[in-house]
Amino acid sequence: MEFTTLTESDKQRFFKKVNQTSNHDECWLWNAGKSKEGYGRFRLNRKLYQATHVSYFLRHNIMPASGQEVCHKCDNPQCVNPNHLFLGSRSDNMNDCYKKGRLTQIYKGKAKGERNGSAKVTNEIAEEIRRLYNLGIRGKSLTSRFKIHKTNIYRIIRGISYQNNASRSGDPMRLITS
Repeated sequence: MEFTTLTESDKQRFFKKVNQTSNHDECWLWNAGKSKEGYGRFRLNRKLYQATHVSYFLRHNIMPASGQEVCHKCDNPQCVNPNHLFLGSRSDNMNDCYKKGRLTQIYKGKAKGERNGSAKVTNEIAEEIRRLYNLGIRGKSLTSRFKIHKTNIYRIIRGISYQNNASRSGDPMRLITS
């Protein structure tokens, strides 16, 4: 962050963009411009800042140091309630995310496997690819048969995509050279 003070006009402009409730335990939702991830954006001195950073600064008069993030206790990207914000490292933020079971939600295309709207493979097809691979059918044959890129075939065989509990035998590294 590059600012060290905010004028009264800046503060008024900021809070006009916040749906602030009298209950300090509730989320205060940002109702202006947002990033594609849903985090509020606030323009100050011709630059865009995360609204959470500005809110944290207004309450604590502290700017996040390099390598620090303003994290949410409430896990609501739109929330700018300073009671819901805390400073932490990227690692702290990711650990918090993991503990709360949200880690897969932060990636674009939140749903995995065939539940992802842009998936071209069903779980049934992924099982068939693994079955054929275990029978000795390799890369080029599988890519031709299923019309998907060899990287996706490799990810399915390795269990990176379309994970299952079935045993994965064979050497999936051969797929790269097939």
